[in-house]
Amino acid sequence: MDPEHREAVLRQLWQTGSVTFEHVHQCKNGSQMPVEVSSRVVEYGGQLAIQSFVRDITARKQAESALQESQHFIEQLTRTTPYLIYIQDLVQQRHIYLNGIANQFYGQTPEAIKAMGKRFLKEFLHPDDLPKLAQIKERLATARDGEVLENEYRMKNAKGEWRWFHSWEVVFSRTSDRIPQQILGTAIDITPAKQVEERLSLYQKMIAHSKQAIAIFDSQGHYVEQNPAHALLLGYSDSELLGLKTTFLFGEEVFAAIAQELINTGRYYGSVTSRTKSRELLTLELEAFVLRNEAGEVVCGCLIGNKTKI
Repeated sequence: MDPEHREAVLRQLWQTGSVTFEHVHQCKNGSQMPVEVSSRVVEYGGQLAIQSFVRDITARKQAESALQESQHFIEQLTRTTPYLIYIQDLVQQRHIYLNGIANQFYGQTPEAIKAMGKRFLKEFLHPDDLPKLAQIKERLATARDGEVLENEYRMKNAKGEWRWFHSWEVVFSRTSDRIPQQILGTAIDITPAKQVEERLSLYQKMIAHSKQAIAIFDSQGHYVEQNPAHALLLGYSDSELLGLKTTFLFGEEVFAAIAQELINTGRYYGSVTSRTKSRELLTLELEAFVLRNEAGEVVCGCLIGNKTKI
């Protein structure tokens, strides 16, 4: 113990009659042991003396160190994650914690959002999604401890844009009556995925309503999808066609020529013959192309046909 600390300890001891402090003892084997020393002034044999109790606090120090490391890890995680992390009090109707992503997205500090209380959702949640709040509360009311509830909704960002969010929430604490009081949630902006999903839905509707016969096949040449016009043209239902190889309708030799052209140029235009389910022979004006991923590998192909009866 350094002289200054020793003097401060003794001063408190003589002024108050007792003192408790932590120190590191040097053990006989050379190792060091953190200890807590509790001292008090007593009378012994007619003279004032100091009585001290020394307690090994190694386990406590290790627990404190582990807790500090855990807190540091959590702080780093909440600071660097792209996910919004929050704790919301359902009783007080306000947020009691938000990580820094809230400031980046909403243009409001976590403290400002917490101060807004229930006004926050009225201002930032899309009006069409407000009815979902009642549904979410109903689900939370019956949620088991540890059960994760997922939701999707739109929130307004700092630029005034509506962005789609996907959230995962669990009950964080309950009242004495076991009613959910606080929820722990994490959410991420899924707007790009939603936009892709919407475009995909639009493309699927366009294909479904097309008068041209359209079929999709995978990288192995198996049918995976057809539109109603294709089913009407050839007479095969989805369950009958899907999974079959394209050679089933065109024959090995014809499709080998189509496949070679797709490999060479990525597209095929030409006339081919095929038979319908009823064995009617058709001549098709066929267009085919393939789609590749970033690595240049074929993901799927598309067949678009118009018929000429023979």
